[in-house]
Amino acid sequence: MKNRTQKIFESIANDLAQKTKKDTLPILPLNNMVAFPNTTIPILVGRNYSMKAVSKSLYNEKNVLLVPQKSEVDDLEPLISDLFEYGTLGKIRETVRLPGNMLKVTVDCLEVVKINKFIQEENLIEGLYSIVKIDRAINNKVKFNALHQKTIEVFKKYLMIVDEIPDELIYEFTNNDDLLAQAYIMASNIDSAQNEKLELLQIHNIYELYFKLYETLNNLNQIHHYKHELSHKLDSKIQDMQKKMMIREQIRFLRDELGDESLDDAATPEILELKKRIENTNLTEIARAKADETIEKISRYTSYNPDYSVERDYLELLLDLPWVAKSEDNLNIDEVARILDEDHYDLEKPKERILDFIAVLNLAEKT
Repeated sequence: MKNRTQKIFESIANDLAQKTKKDTLPILPLNNMVAFPNTTIPILVGRNYSMKAVSKSLYNEKNVLLVPQKSEVDDLEPLISDLFEYGTLGKIRETVRLPGNMLKVTVDCLEVVKINKFIQEENLIEGLYSIVKIDRAINNKVKFNALHQKTIEVFKKYLMIVDEIPDELIYEFTNNDDLLAQAYIMASNIDSAQNEKLELLQIHNIYELYFKLYETLNNLNQIHHYKHELSHKLDSKIQDMQKKMMIREQIRFLRDELGDESLDDAATPEILELKKRIENTNLTEIARAKADETIEKISRYTSYNPDYSVERDYLELLLDLPWVAKSEDNLNIDEVARILDEDHYDLEKPKERILDFIAVLNLAEKT
């Protein structure tokens, strides 16, 4: 038994088929959106082409063609090449004017249509269309019933995962016994890409429509499952890191209170490695004192502290410097001049000062 809403949609569609004498209507381009029959959708209208389409539809018994765009053109007016060949025949139920020269248009979506010819007019695109007849014939009822039940199951599972579908829509869906209407209601309420929804709109056979719908819903449920699993693992890892950080802070506090250096086990592997480098690096007395002071400071920080990385980088630079290492000087003026000319363009005065200094060193050695 058909519910009241379904009867209204059928009545509007039949009335439209009888009253429409010409098959040309204004096109309302849909940005990143696909409209399905047996649904009512709100559309925000602001572009000139869209405004003109809504205005002209008032002279065509409020009938309009809802055609998706191939790409998001934002505030730019769409070209004929930006529009798909398939869309939906709609009837405007209500228009509400909003601030900023915007309109909120509520449209009852009625039939799938194919645009046979696009007609470019001033600030408007019209379409010569034909209604697409959906093949409802079912060759194997047992097989189709099984597919229908499985599709309903995965859709209900999807609703539980998303938890964003209005209760009135769920009621409308569960009380609608029209199989094609059920399929379109499910298709209009899944969060999938525009090209996937458009593929559903272009299917002309009810069995193929349900098969594709089941496949799409099943993929979406798996994606949501993996996202939830990854999110759970990430939350667990963060909680584990926070727990370890709190324990280290407690150990550091006890060490400071008791003055017990044996509690240095709280140090991270990175801190232990830096301490080992300090012990194994040949430093001057002043450099070692500074290194000990810095590692002590770092040990009191957590890795989340912004000063941690600054102090660690400073300590690593301190340990990389050759404090007591010496190299043999090359005081050959010709060789020094060649290297300076190769590596440093211009800078004649600094080069002369360097060469003068080396010449003085050579004289000092000879004397």
